[in-house]
Amino acid sequence: MQINAKEEAAIKAYQLGRLTHRQVGSSLGLDYWQTESFFQKHGVQLNYSVEDLEIDRANFLSMKD
Repeated sequence: MQINAKEEAAIKAYQLGRLTHRQVGSSLGLDYWQTESFFQKHGVQLNYSVEDLEIDRANFLSMKD
């Protein structure tokens, strides 16, 4: 799959933590799910750490109470 310079720069910036998922999508004119598909097509792993998961889990559990 061909990738243009703007897409390549967005991927690199995302991988370096300089752009968020939303910022990548916005810069490329994509919605959330199109950005997900774009990342998947280009083999980009999401910037989502174990720490992020733990925070999300704690937030979820606090909402259950």
